[in-house]
Amino acid sequence: MKRLFYFAAVIMTFLLGITCLSSCLNNDDDVDVVKNIIMEVDSHPCEVYPFGWDITTPIPGMKIKEENSKEWQNEPQSAIDGFTFEPGYFYTLKVKKTILANPPADSGNVRYQLIKILKKEKDESYYNL
Repeated sequence: MKRLFYFAAVIMTFLLGITCLSSCLNNDDDVDVVKNIIMEVDSHPCEVYPFGWDITTPIPGMKIKEENSKEWQNEPQSAIDGFTFEPGYFYTLKVKKTILANPPADSGNVRYQLIKILKKEKDESYYNL
């Protein structure tokens, strides 16, 4: 009878260990989400106050809007890897958006990388100010 008890204890410990390991390995929360999106960039620059910086020290920014969004958001001009913002032009971009599962503590959880400039259009009103 003692043998059966020890055998059952060993089996239960083994199954518990396998369950714990498999739950750690299959954690979908620790996976970056990557998708290609279309984004618009406004012709007028703005100022951005990055997280963690003194609010009296703005940096040059740009206004972006993702497809299917009604809200413009201010982002640093360096927010899209491979893209150089030129004031006075409207842009339509195809970008790779990565939502980081484990972002660094000192930055945001979204990264953009330019795939292609779909349209670059001069804003005449920008130059007539």
